[in-house]
Amino acid sequence: MNEAFIIEKEIKDQLVLADCKSEEIIKPFLSGRDIKKYKDPENEKFLIFTRRGIQVEKYSEVLKHLEKHRKRLLPKPKEFTGKKWEGRKPGSYKWYEIQDAVDYHEKFELNKIVWPETSQDNQFCFVRPGIYLNKTCFFIPSNDFGLLGILNSSIAKFYFNSIVSKMRGGYFSMSKVYVETFPVVYNPNLHKEISKKVIQLLEKKVEEMDASRLKIEIDQLVYGLYGLTEEEIGIVENN
Repeated sequence: MNEAFIIEKEIKDQLVLADCKSEEIIKPFLSGRDIKKYKDPENEKFLIFTRRGIQVEKYSEVLKHLEKHRKRLLPKPKEFTGKKWEGRKPGSYKWYEIQDAVDYHEKFELNKIVWPETSQDNQFCFVRPGIYLNKTCFFIPSNDFGLLGILNSSIAKFYFNSIVSKMRGGYFSMSKVYVETFPVVYNPNLHKEISKKVIQLLEKKVEEMDASRLKIEIDQLVYGLYGLTEEEIGIVENN
């Protein structure tokens, strides 16, 4: 029921204007299509996060908004015997609650490295605390800029290209089961240098030419981190 829980900024502003407490449970929201390599994503949508156990009566304006969708939000009763149920699937959730428990929701309040489930290559970016994601994204709760640089490198692209399943158009299926197998090498000095380059790259006003240069420099540092020979670098870059 995205229609009930995912809202535009205009509706979010109306709910907050009518009751400032509404802002406590209305979260900036991103989907996989918003995630691009190194880009600071801008959210156009917001999520009404009425998680399990919420005291919804504290948020009267949000409750009024959800009430408009109540018929389609009701969980299907076990005793229902009709042919078609207009609401949601059976479950222990209340009609106004998010359907799944989302036990890890506190992780959304941390810095995180995010990537889309489907992309043309390795597309990792840094997302600030308090921004929530839908099921077309995965994330690592971390502000490790060095790790971000490694995951966005040509070596990582070469690795993922060799193991992930491909979709129509050559798109990568970057599910957790693939990404978590990536072998991360750690060297304090090189990690620090990669982090510096990534931070420069993430600066708002970096020119396109400078961004290209920084990505090449990050790649060179990552090649050194993994001890690649010139021949091996050629194999990676030619692929």
